[in-house]
Formats: sequence, C-alpha cells, structure tokens
Amino acid sequence: MQVSIKKSNKTIIVKTQFNPEFSQKAESLNGQYDFESKIWSFDIRAEDLVKKALREVYGNDGSETTFVDIEVTVIGDENLLGYQDAVYLAGRSIARARGRDSVVTFGDGVVPVSGEIRAGGSTKNWLTVIEPDAVFRIFDLPVGALKFLENREDISYKIIATHNIEAETVNNDCDVEQLRTEINNLKQQALSIAKQLENLTTKLVEFSK
Repeated sequence: MQVSIKKSNKTIIVKTQFNPEFSQKAESLNGQYDFESKIWSFDIRAEDLVKKALREVYGNDGSETTFVDIEVTVIGDENLLGYQDAVYLAGRSIARARGRDSVVTFGDGVVPVSGEIRAGGSTKNWLTVIEPDAVFRIFDLPVGALKFLENREDISYKIIATHNIEAETVNNDCDVEQLRTEINNLKQQALSIAKQLENLTTKLVEFSK
C-alpha cells in the first residue's frame, strides 16, 4: 500500500501501511485513527507536519511518483529482529510472527527468496527473526525510502526494477461539498416523510373514533 492523502478544507486524511513509528508520530500530532476504515485524520493546518512525519517514516509524503523493486540480503552475523512485533525496514513491514511457535506472515509487497525467516524467542518474549543470508524482495518501494537502507551494515540491496505510480494525493473539496449537498437533500426527504407520517397518523386517529 502506498501513502494516500485526501484533503478537505478542514481535514487531511492519511491511509498507509501500519508502522508503529508513524502511529506514535500521528498521535503526537493529535491525529485521530478510525479502526474500521484504517485511516488517520488530522487538522488540515498541520499538513506540513503530517507530511514531514510521513517522509521520516516512509520516505514518501504522498507526492512520490518513482518507485523501485529491490532485493535485500541480510549480511554479517546478526539477525534482523522484531521484538514481539514485525521486522520493519524502510517503513515497510517485512515479516511478522504472532508468537514463539507461530507461522510467519509477510507484509504487502514482500516476497521471500531464500534463507530462513521464522518465529523465535520465548513464550513471553517472542521474536520475528530474519537470519543472516536470508534474501527477500520489496516491491513498490518509494525511491525516497532508499535513504533508510544506505550505510547499513546488516543488509545489502540491489534495485531490480524502477517504475512510476501516479501519486495518490487528492483534494476532496468538491467531494466534501457534494456530500454536504446529499446530506441536506436526505434531511429534506426525511422531514417530508415525517410530515407525511404525521398526517397519516392524524387521519388514522380520526378514523378510529
């Protein structure tokens, strides 16, 4: 999932892949999370701060159009670990265990190639473990997120494809006005129906006398 931003005259709405670092930043900006639709909403006046947080976590504030597919190799002697959580890299969820003995699932746009990616640790302190020499691919990574992979000593990566994806930033002023109009129309219809019910009820009472 790419960063998607929609704006009205009062609100900026953000939808993106879950990352605990962004959740912390979003809460500090008084963002409100809707669990059903899985979106964050912010005061439009904080737009610059929201976009800054997005760039810091995902390398993309919704305006990026150049994306890459990369292949990552874990190097050295250390595992990549997620402590009772997923392993995150370049803003993306790579792999996630649910307990010490659970099956590992992979994030959207992530494909394992070789090596061992498993659950580990203890029952109370379980881990997601990506072992040395493991190889996996990340698709549709914003080119701005490559900065998170530079100068790391525990991984290497190579770009295997580059492509463009239209930015998903949308100004929803027209949509908001349309919704307001539809709401007002429905209110008028509801008032009309209520009036009809009142008249019918009055007639029914008269017929019952």
